[in-house]
Amino acid sequence: MFPIVLAHGALGDYDELLFVLIGIIFVGLMVFAWLRSRSGNTTPANAQGPAEPAQPGADEAATGTKSHHFPLA
Repeated sequence: MFPIVLAHGALGDYDELLFVLIGIIFVGLMVFAWLRSRSGNTTPANAQGPAEPAQPGADEAATGTKSHHFPLA
């Protein structure tokens, strides 16, 4: 039977070291992501206005077919 390495401490003192290193890496990645989001540009590069609302029946007029769905608004 193979020993379960990470769950039951078969590595001895090294399983705590491995656990702490994984925690440090996780916290480091979170700090890096936070700093990157804080220093980012808050305005979009290609600012665009709101999209035009869809006209009811516009797709039916374009294709010449009748939709089998009820209008939502």
